[in-house]
Amino acid sequence: MWDDPPFEPQILGQLLSTATDLEVLQVYTHRSNRNRYDLTAYDSTRMDQLALLFTDETASTIDADSSDR
Repeated sequence: MWDDPPFEPQILGQLLSTATDLEVLQVYTHRSNRNRYDLTAYDSTRMDQLALLFTDETASTIDADSSDR
C-alpha cells in the first residue's frame, strides 16, 4: 500500500510540519534530517481538537453543498 501512497511526499512533509506547528507532534531538537519528527507519541487532546475542526468543517461544507441544490 505505501509503495504507491495516494499523495505526494511533499504533502506528507507539510502535514508533519503543520502538526508540529499545532503542537500535536514534537520535534527531536538534536536532529536536522528527515527523521526530526517524533512519531512515537502525540498530544491526543490536541489531535482530538484538530479532528473535531476537520469534522465540523467537512460537515458544514457538505451542508452548504446540499443547500445549494
